[in-house]
This record gives sequence, structure tokens and C-alpha cells, in this order.
Amino acid sequence: MFRLICQRPGISRVELADAAELSTGTVTQIVKRLRHRGLADEGAVSEARAVGRSRVGLSACLEPDRLIGISVRPDLIRYVVVDWSGAVREERTIVARHPAEQGPVIDRIGLVLADQRGTIRGVGLGIPEFPAGIRDQALGWAGNFRRALEVPVTLLNNGVAAAMAEEWRWVDDPPERFLLVYFGSGIGGALVHRRRFGRPPSVHPVEIGHVGISPQGVRCVCGNVGCVETVAGPAVLARQWEGLSSVPARAALVETAEEALTYALSSVINVLQVDQIVLGGLNARLLERYYGTLAAHLERLSTPRGARVKPLLSQIGDHSAAIGAALAAIDGAGDDEAV
Repeated sequence: MFRLICQRPGISRVELADAAELSTGTVTQIVKRLRHRGLADEGAVSEARAVGRSRVGLSACLEPDRLIGISVRPDLIRYVVVDWSGAVREERTIVARHPAEQGPVIDRIGLVLADQRGTIRGVGLGIPEFPAGIRDQALGWAGNFRRALEVPVTLLNNGVAAAMAEEWRWVDDPPERFLLVYFGSGIGGALVHRRRFGRPPSVHPVEIGHVGISPQGVRCVCGNVGCVETVAGPAVLARQWEGLSSVPARAALVETAEEALTYALSSVINVLQVDQIVLGGLNARLLERYYGTLAAHLERLSTPRGARVKPLLSQIGDHSAAIGAALAAIDGAGDDEAV
């Protein structure tokens, strides 16, 4: 409901009810709660009616409260400040290639945020599935944020966080179900299913990078051998790309990666029966470099229902997981809300 008010300033309760397919009584109670929390306000009467109540427009209150999103990856940490509409107010990337470097970075972020206590309404913390032990470490960070800021802290998977950002930004005609393929240092993913209007979407993590494709392959960080991530992961491609100087060699590298990903995604598509795929997590330049023709590979696939797969490139960029982590503080989609 809050999203609709953000997207359509001046919308009335009756128009909200029509858009949401809810009763006006239910909408009135939701709007009452939004006003009580300081998230919405009533504007001037914009239309007088001869019979019944006048039309009163609603507007979102986006300042000064803010939401913080932090995405931790094995190679870097991304930090964003967003308002309640999902608009990014501030963003920063900090290179931290070793676990020992990441703790001090998170501590410094905590000190900066502590000076702004009172204007921050929630914190979202996105983390990778691997390496092992990152979740225990992240629980400690979350506890420190909660104590320092006295706000709820939501902890969730980076792929799930990025999917939350994609779903939030999909203003016009969002699909009922879609699969996000998240490219970070490795490859994650999440399935998004809209259950009904007015409820947070159902978002489920999906293993893509750790689908086995070669029993004779190299060992993956997950402990298995021959995972798709060992062939097609962004960190792997970046290292190999720099070691190649010729255009044909780089093209062959991309082709091998895309074939591996197509193989893995064909299984995922058949199991989950999704016909909409979004490729995101990297900025447009890197997506084009490493996975520029992946969409063409995927368009040849079809679901068991006979529908053609529709791949899209994300327009959010490489801050999607951090943005989604912040938005999860609104939707409450984390694994351990209010840690």
C-alpha cells in the first residue's frame, strides 16, 4: 500500500481500494497505521462532492527517516542509504578481499551510523551463502547494529536481497513469478512469487552457482567438485579475462561460461516452472562483457508448460543486493528479522 502511495502521489483511499482490490474499510485501517507511523499524510481536499465525503489525496512522508542496506561479499562491501520510496540517497563500495578486513569495515560503518541514530528506521544486512562461518559472523554484526542504533536488523541472503530490489522496482505490470540470477563474486539466485496484493512477496533462495556440471572439475568453495560457479562465476571470469589478450580467446571464455549457465538454468527452469528470468547483480558493462549473449541462449529454452523463457537484464546495477537489504527492513523478508 505504501508503494502505491509513493508511486501515485495524491491517490485517494477509494482509488487505493480499487487498485488493491480491497475494501475501503480495510484500506482506511492500513492508511491509519501508515499515518500513525509517520509514513503517509493527507493532502488538501482536491474534489468536493455533493454527496458523501470529499476526495482527499494521500502522500508519502519520506524524510527524515532512512533505511540502511549493507551487502557483504567475499571481495567487497557495499553500503547504501535509501528512503522509504526505495530511492538511493547515498552509496559506497569498500574493497575488502579478506575476512579479517571485513570486520573492521563493518565496525567503522557502525560508528558512522551511531552518530545518525534517530533518523535511521531499520538496517538490512545481505550476506553470501559461502564461505562457511560468514553467517555466525554476520549475526554478531547484526547484534552490534541493533544495540548501537536501537532499530530492527534484518539478515538475509544476497541473492534474496537483490530479488527484493528487483520486485520493488517493478512498478508496471510485475510478473507473478520470476527468477533472479544474481551475479556477485559467485552466482546466486532467488525465486519471487507474488502471493497477493498487500503482502510481501514470497522470495526463496535458489542454488544456481553450486549446480554440479562436471565431476572432473575443480573444487568449489562449497566443498563440491565441478560447480557451475567454478566455470561461470564473475570472479573466475574476471581473473581469466585479464590473462587473455585476443578477442577470440575471450569470446571462447564467455561462450563456455554461458553454456555452463544455460545447462544449470535449464534444470532450474524445469523444476520451478518459471518463464521470466532477470539477470542482475553486476553493472551493465560487466553483465554485457561476461554474459552479453546469455539471453540468446536462454531464449531457446522453454518450460514444461511450453512457454518460452523471457530473459531480462536488470537496470538496477551492482548495488541491488544492498538496496534490497535496506528494503527488506520494510517488507520484513529476512531470515532473522529484528535480530
